[in-house]
Amino acid sequence: MASEYELGQVRLGEFQLYTNGEELYRKLFEDINDAEKYIYIHFYIVGKDEISQEFLQLLEKKASSGVEVKLSVDRIGGYKLKKKVISRLKENGVKFTFSKKPKLKNVFYSLHQRNHRRIVTIDGKVSYVGGFNIGKEYLGQNPKFGPWRDYHVRIHGEGAADMERKFAEDWKEDTGEKMPIHESIP
Repeated sequence: MASEYELGQVRLGEFQLYTNGEELYRKLFEDINDAEKYIYIHFYIVGKDEISQEFLQLLEKKASSGVEVKLSVDRIGGYKLKKKVISRLKENGVKFTFSKKPKLKNVFYSLHQRNHRRIVTIDGKVSYVGGFNIGKEYLGQNPKFGPWRDYHVRIHGEGAADMERKFAEDWKEDTGEKMPIHESIP
């Protein structure tokens, strides 16, 4: 069965590869700060540390300024997000949902159905996809993990719309809310 958010033609864009969390967060936070219309984000994990708080406060600031902000975090991966934090996000205008909430029926099966995607899409211009989540361990600041090695890609241009389609499909599955897909803005 084809998805209503199915990918269309191949799109063009500029790609930047990130292998370092510090550089990635710097550019990601800059792009979020520059957003004018909307920011859609899904991460598997958002931590409970300084960098995570900076990220969440930036989303609150943008939502308070009138930018549409949707944040989805995997229910198991987002276990560190407390009700108080989620309430504050919502009070500031961030539309929040947990993705892949475990269901009592077939609980063992549903616990293993995770959404490991990490997608950010901003104003139809920029998207990010890759392996980094939000947390200090991705900056190499957690002694338990040491230096972190992963990859993330920033897409600028028409290709950003493809990540928005995937986010919209996941958002609909998790909330029941159908989202419009914005036209790509070169």
